[in-house]
Amino acid sequence: MKTISTFFISCMILILLTENIKGQCISPDLKFANPVLVSGTALMEGAIYKFPNIAAGIDCYIKLVKLNGGATLISMETPGQGYGDAWQPIINGPGTPIGNKSWIDWDVSFKTTAGDNYAFPCLDISAIDVDGDNSTIGEFVESDGHVSYTIPSPTLLTLTDMGNGRLEAQAPITNRISIDTMAMDVRIGYLYNGKDNIQLKLGSKVLGTSGGATQRLNCIYFKRMALTNYFVLPVKYISFSATAIQKKVDLNWVTDNEINNDYFEVERSFDGGNFSSIGMVENGLGNGSSKSYKMSDDDKVLSGKEIVYYRLKQVDINGKFSYSNVMLVRLQANKGITMQASPNPFKDNLAIHFTSVENGTGIIKMQSITGQAVATKNMIFSKGDNTVQVGNLGGLSKGVYVAQVVVNGVIVDNQKIIKN
Repeated sequence: MKTISTFFISCMILILLTENIKGQCISPDLKFANPVLVSGTALMEGAIYKFPNIAAGIDCYIKLVKLNGGATLISMETPGQGYGDAWQPIINGPGTPIGNKSWIDWDVSFKTTAGDNYAFPCLDISAIDVDGDNSTIGEFVESDGHVSYTIPSPTLLTLTDMGNGRLEAQAPITNRISIDTMAMDVRIGYLYNGKDNIQLKLGSKVLGTSGGATQRLNCIYFKRMALTNYFVLPVKYISFSATAIQKKVDLNWVTDNEINNDYFEVERSFDGGNFSSIGMVENGLGNGSSKSYKMSDDDKVLSGKEIVYYRLKQVDINGKFSYSNVMLVRLQANKGITMQASPNPFKDNLAIHFTSVENGTGIIKMQSITGQAVATKNMIFSKGDNTVQVGNLGGLSKGVYVAQVVVNGVIVDNQKIIKN
């Protein structure tokens, strides 16, 4: 699992099953994107977000029911990280004292576009990458109302019956780099029957004494994934990022302990499903057992596109291959907001200029190119031109960072910036 500072990334895969053939449910590939705040205050208790058209004629409403143990919601959706079709909330919680648990209670409900409740004949949630930060905390997920659960063997998760039909799966501190769909030992699946809504708890528990506040990127993916078939990948990814600046996308990835690796192909998609190769990268820069790779995509075909997806195809010397996780990149701002950071390069202070078609509240967020959060600032903006000053950045290491504008819990625009 990818660690962003003590940034906890977890990933769950929500599988909605709508057909029953020979007694078995068939799960469609669902797309959770472009959430809209429909009631309440963004990121606060009572807020309800709508994910439109998760399947033909079906919408999903996700309610933040309660913040517990000091947890806060940083972002309801985070395009550009994890998986393009996933629900990706970022949850923050205090890192002390030991034994402290912080979490968010969620209510996930399904309705037709006409507004009627919709009950799926069966519904599976597969929680993957339920792991830790290798230092302080371990993630947990709790389900209520499932009829059964499935867990691979061996597993690192500790299961606890919480009573009244609730089951908690607690991870140790052990970390799985990136959102690792192959990490079977930190995965659990829950099965529901005839449900039009489900209740989940997503959070973490302090298991060690080091570290401070923690943030976790939860990736809720909506398609079936197997709970078996262990195998060792020839390449272990430390990080993989894709960042847009104007109409160019820079891709960077770092590997560790490569075994019989021959080369990488970078593949691109505009629908998240159909990928094609856009280039090959053979050699990376070595640093001990790790290697760093990079490639830029400035193809004219990007012009006019709003979202693009990338993945890495790693090819072994014997011709076998495997795929990385999928990265989503937003090429154009949405929700009527565009931003520009200056000066670029910067030394100590940064001004974020942006225009908006409406009034609102949001967050300016800065992170390293590998996804580590380095600064955040709350803001209130007005219709028209706005400028937000972000200071005290002189202590940051020289290098490349990404500035983001987050509105109502959704990243709406970003820009690559350089620290001198």
